[in-house]
Amino acid sequence: MCNPHRWLSLLALSLATLTPAYAQDTADEETDGTVYELSPFTVTVAEDELYATNVLSGTRFNTNMLELPKAVDVLTSEFIRDTDSTELADVIEYSPSVSRQDSGTPDDITGSSFAVRGYTTFTTYRNGYRSFGVPDTLFMSRIEVIKGPSSVFSGTIEPGGTINIITPTPAARPTVMTKLRFGSYDRFRTEALYSGPLNENRTMGLRLGAVYENYGSRFDYADRERYVLGGNYRWKPTKKSTLTLDSQYVDTSSTPATNPVYFSADRTHILWDVDRSFNKNGPDAFQDVMQWQGNLDYEAQLNEILSLKLGFYWRAQDLEHMKIAGSSVVTQGADGRRTIQMVPDYLDSYSYDLDPQAYLYGEFEYFGLKHTSMLGFEYYYTDQDRLEKRQSPSSLARLDIDNPAPFDLGTPADFVAIRLDQSLESVQTGISFNNTWTALDDKLMFLQGFRYATFEYDVVRLDTDLKTIYEEKSEAVWNFGVSGEIVPGLRAFVSYAESYLPQRTFTYDGDLFDPITGSGWDCGIKYSLWNNRVSGSILGYSITRGNTPQDDPEHPGYSIQSGEDESTGVEFSLQGKITEAWSSMLGYAYTETQITSDDARPQNIGTRRSGIPEHQFSVWNRYRFLDGPLQGLKASFGWVYVGERRGNDAFADLEGMRLPSYSRFDVAFIYGIKGEQVDWNFAFSVKNILDKDYLLSTSGWGEGRTYNGTISMTF
Repeated sequence: MCNPHRWLSLLALSLATLTPAYAQDTADEETDGTVYELSPFTVTVAEDELYATNVLSGTRFNTNMLELPKAVDVLTSEFIRDTDSTELADVIEYSPSVSRQDSGTPDDITGSSFAVRGYTTFTTYRNGYRSFGVPDTLFMSRIEVIKGPSSVFSGTIEPGGTINIITPTPAARPTVMTKLRFGSYDRFRTEALYSGPLNENRTMGLRLGAVYENYGSRFDYADRERYVLGGNYRWKPTKKSTLTLDSQYVDTSSTPATNPVYFSADRTHILWDVDRSFNKNGPDAFQDVMQWQGNLDYEAQLNEILSLKLGFYWRAQDLEHMKIAGSSVVTQGADGRRTIQMVPDYLDSYSYDLDPQAYLYGEFEYFGLKHTSMLGFEYYYTDQDRLEKRQSPSSLARLDIDNPAPFDLGTPADFVAIRLDQSLESVQTGISFNNTWTALDDKLMFLQGFRYATFEYDVVRLDTDLKTIYEEKSEAVWNFGVSGEIVPGLRAFVSYAESYLPQRTFTYDGDLFDPITGSGWDCGIKYSLWNNRVSGSILGYSITRGNTPQDDPEHPGYSIQSGEDESTGVEFSLQGKITEAWSSMLGYAYTETQITSDDARPQNIGTRRSGIPEHQFSVWNRYRFLDGPLQGLKASFGWVYVGERRGNDAFADLEGMRLPSYSRFDVAFIYGIKGEQVDWNFAFSVKNILDKDYLLSTSGWGEGRTYNGTISMTF
């Protein structure tokens, strides 16, 4: 069970680490005119910047997006504010070829699940470190979406790509902000933030924020209460070095909702008439989770050529839940009652991760070439204790979905242990070597990346008579790319990349799965024209994924690695400042997925992957009133279109089992009033303004029309 003393001590430690020390020297440019060195591991972004020109996630060091022969999208803090979003999922779907795979419920412990270029990803990055925690928008400076395999950034990502969340650093001037937000279903959120320097010469800065959220739900019984505390402490001991401590603590208690698509007993069609508020978890279900994560980074310019970054990331999670599992196939009896299987599920899990990293970066010039090079090392340690129990099959009940009544989940003592009763330790080490060369006055760029990693797993399986499993594997991946200028502001590029994803899953016989592998090609053009007023890309890609896990047909609840699939597509993005007042973002993606090998279900070969739309489109328009009676008002309008998707890989790809296409429209209005001492901001937003019924995925329905109103004061 969750230990309150354990997570309270972690909270106390988190607060302690955010207490500022006292020292001297720097910020990027001080009031006395002294200019300080900017780190190659940092991208500076203006608070009101809607579009980005540089990126970290393509190479792990500051790189111009136009020159980079790699597809990376950036969603800035200004865009996050314009959408009036507090959830990552509300922002990320405006990136082409990124589609939501989550359940749309308020109890997600990972901040949502999504697919990039046809492949579902559960791993996100935070400041360049692998993270599994809930990201809060108060602590997001920008979201960088890595497209496709990427051994340059990290080998350990899904083949479709992933995201890297960059957290904000302290402001140059003291700022205090308070915010109140009210929404549909009695939702309430309040934020408080201080950001600014801690001494006169601004060598030390602190950004400290707190969030309380009470999140009502459209589902019966479901709700969520969340506390978030986070901050960033920055100290520049010299003009050429920086020490940064970033941390976030999240404590969430919820009555969880289950929101799947329900299927007919003959598995031929979706049941559309199930009450949208139906929650089979019932009022006795619960989910409590504590997450604490952070990173400590030291960056220094050693000389005119070399720079160093030393970093350490930590994460701890304590999770306990009791909820209902079971099939989403509905059975109709002779009496006409429609029922579903109920499998009460209890989980108690505690884990922590430690991740020290070191990178040496160099800039060289020779033979007319500009050469940047980075040598990196990473050591990633995970310790996890996990106990999951489910109710004995002999006592399973069925629940009437049309006339549900509260029911008793029982106690864990009545349950039986299943395969996930285990203790796991794993170690991953990685060595990477990345290079870029630019020539002909930066008109030509070459990119090279290499990463070699080893994985060690030591598992004690308590459900198999204390069987100990030890496995050791290794993997090497490459990345190559070239981009060249066609005319100023227009470049063509081509790249090849590989990736791998170590697995913690075991077969029925106790063998550790091999890493999921990926390889892919990108080619296309990037453009940034008219002084960066219009920018974007047009590209095509092809990705192959191997060692794909599939359900084990002979041992329910287990998996086997029997599959291979491909994803090919086209992406188009455009960001434009049409006038001084009107800005627009547009994205389109065509994605074609195909299962090319499946030993478990050969009938799937040649069919599409589930949950992936063939066509996606999004557009976001913002208009700022620069003068007149409406001066200070920003009006934004968003449209997201998602095409038809296959419903479930486990069932036949029948028309009645497919998830229909949908369009969703959102609007947001933000009005700011600048005062002598206090700035006021008022926001009003409506998500899904047409109240469209739509399916996010087979895991859940999208939310109906919701309203949000926000008042904030900045001192």
